[in-house]
Amino acid sequence: MAKDWSKAFYNSAVRKAARQEVLKRDRYRCTEPGCYRTAERCIIS
Repeated sequence: MAKDWSKAFYNSAVRKAARQEVLKRDRYRCTEPGCYRTAERCIIS
């Protein structure tokens, strides 16, 4: 279960903007070696 402080962090505009930049940088692909799925299917948003 998420901690109270983590909800504020994960729902913050700064974190959401940073996540979008990382997804764009990685072309929406998982960065785990050998994994070819989209990042949204591998990483918990």
